[in-house]
Amino acid sequence: MSIRSIKIQCIFLILIAPLCCLSQWSWQNPLPQGNNLSSVRFIDQNTAFAVGDGGTIMKTTDKGVTWTRIYLGAYQDLTGVFFVNQQVGFVTGANYYIDSGYIFKTSDGGNSWTKLPVVFDWPALCVWFTDENTGFVGTFADLYKTIDGGVTWNLVTQFPYYNTCWSIYFTDIQNGFIGTSGHVFKTSDGGSTWNSIFYDPAGTHIMSLFFTNQQTGFGVGGSGYNGKILKTTDAGLSWNTTSVPDFLNFVFFANNQTGFVLGLSYIYKTNDGGITWAPQLSPVTDYLMSGSFSDSLNAILVGYHGATVLTNDMGLNWNAVSSHATVNNLWSIYFIGNELGYASGDSGTIIKTTDGGNSWHSCQTGTNRLLYCLFFTNSDTGYVCGSNNTILKTTNGGTNWSSIFSSTGINDFNTIVFPSFNTGYALGPGLIKTTDGGNSWAFKSPTGISNNSMCFTNENTGYICGDNGQILKTTDGGNSYIFLNTGMTQNISSIYFTTKYTGFITGNNFVAKTTNEGETWSIKFSDAMRPYNAHSMHFSDSLHGFLVAVDTVLITNNGGETWQITLTHDYTKYLLDAIWFTDSLTGFITGENGIILKTTSGGVITGFIPAPSIDYINVYPNPNSGEFQIQSCSHVSEIQVYNLNGFMVYKSRTNINSDLLRINMNPCNSGIYILRIVFQDRTISKKLIVIKD
Repeated sequence: MSIRSIKIQCIFLILIAPLCCLSQWSWQNPLPQGNNLSSVRFIDQNTAFAVGDGGTIMKTTDKGVTWTRIYLGAYQDLTGVFFVNQQVGFVTGANYYIDSGYIFKTSDGGNSWTKLPVVFDWPALCVWFTDENTGFVGTFADLYKTIDGGVTWNLVTQFPYYNTCWSIYFTDIQNGFIGTSGHVFKTSDGGSTWNSIFYDPAGTHIMSLFFTNQQTGFGVGGSGYNGKILKTTDAGLSWNTTSVPDFLNFVFFANNQTGFVLGLSYIYKTNDGGITWAPQLSPVTDYLMSGSFSDSLNAILVGYHGATVLTNDMGLNWNAVSSHATVNNLWSIYFIGNELGYASGDSGTIIKTTDGGNSWHSCQTGTNRLLYCLFFTNSDTGYVCGSNNTILKTTNGGTNWSSIFSSTGINDFNTIVFPSFNTGYALGPGLIKTTDGGNSWAFKSPTGISNNSMCFTNENTGYICGDNGQILKTTDGGNSYIFLNTGMTQNISSIYFTTKYTGFITGNNFVAKTTNEGETWSIKFSDAMRPYNAHSMHFSDSLHGFLVAVDTVLITNNGGETWQITLTHDYTKYLLDAIWFTDSLTGFITGENGIILKTTSGGVITGFIPAPSIDYINVYPNPNSGEFQIQSCSHVSEIQVYNLNGFMVYKSRTNINSDLLRINMNPCNSGIYILRIVFQDRTISKKLIVIKD
């Protein structure tokens, strides 16, 4: 496929209406939702739209105080929003997994959206229309134009490799500007031809443009942690620059004198038409990516993790509408009853709810280790295990946590269970056991199996599952083991017993059941597409069971004999890691970036046919300091990292058959990079942000 030719799909326009049936899951953290928001725009004094990752479209009719989700029915990351008038609007989308771009259109004020019959060769990043028919879309490498309202698109101009088109702004139907990597281009003939009017040899990425009148305009961007504010007073013939030690994402103005620039560290404000800029602290710690004024006083800012910030006094004060207890990955969730629950995750995170998940607050753990698994023996006494020999205990409901294990022989613990108040087991590369509530531990290490998960049905009888269909069973508290014959070769990632006799295992693309203490197993669910690396399973009773993997929830209402698939694509694109149901109807999911979803209807989505899953890649942390991990559902052949000028800055081939890769691309500079993850049959691209202290 040529990257310089546009692909027109021979398909009918697909009307994508809001799906009322998707109310079965609701966000609990972050609030009002946690998908990254990339663009916001007012269409009148009260109504605005914000768009972002995972097909997120949010609408407000009260200047941003409250928001409702419009379900697009598509899962692309949405990058830009533009309304020609109160009825006609456009949204650009990007599929970074296959390096392609999309555009959606509404003709009824955003109530329903049509996916236009075009697929751009690169992710679409920005959009601008000069009237209902004439519009432009910028991608990673090209600029496209339509003159028929988006039905057909023509390639207008091509940029050097990875000279990304970040922003578009037109002052009238003839005069427009685009910001790229190191350049500002201008057209004076309605976009037919474009000429470079500004060049920065430092390669500053011009992320945003804004003009207060025909002559006066601004551009902002950065390279690494060096930001620049550009200003012209002669329609782009000349530019003055102001440097700030911050990467700058967006610029917009309330009037000719008062304007704002959104950086990674600060909000910058000018009251003198851009002559001077003063930094303001943001009320949120999340990166802010876009802003829009409805009038001279009221504005909305949006950004990462669903960040939403308002002002009603022209930026004298900024107030956060959004909130979150954490945005760290949450690996585990555990409830004691219907109201009291805990979740644990990265950087020593434990959060707690006492009202059934309606609100969450942080617990102080005294560690920054990854905390993989929680277990509570009652409302006061609980345990958590994690990386680097971490086992913590609380005896006061999570208020305080203390370390109860120390050793140099075991690295990461992934599972901890207590079949009785004092007797417990922790699993990592080996198995350890306590009979005195964690005061002392003895090694009970099984051999010949990778230890992925475990389950104990009483103090002495337990099961450890691993790769290649292997399960070990002990009936004497870990002193001896026997191999069970599962008849399978798939890796087993999770095991769960509802009774002494009845248990379940899951992994890549299957669920199997035993009714005789593991002697024999029968497949109850198998799908070549789903679930990928299923690793969390929970039963609220002997009949009602739930399993989560990536974007998929499997539900059984008949003791695991049959399973129904539902997806969470329409809520988030974040990876899902853990599931817990307090009864057959009320359940919770936790996962990447602090996501917590809740259902009170059993999680079943009716009237909606899920689209096939595609490969999902979790890159975390992102942003990072040059060191990060890649969690993949398939074997990775090679890792490549490019800067935005198209130069490869890191390359690594891997023959490790693992779903978790640790990457260190240092030494490297702060900035935005393109991460390319190469498989045997495809390549997936993701944006990577590196920030140096």
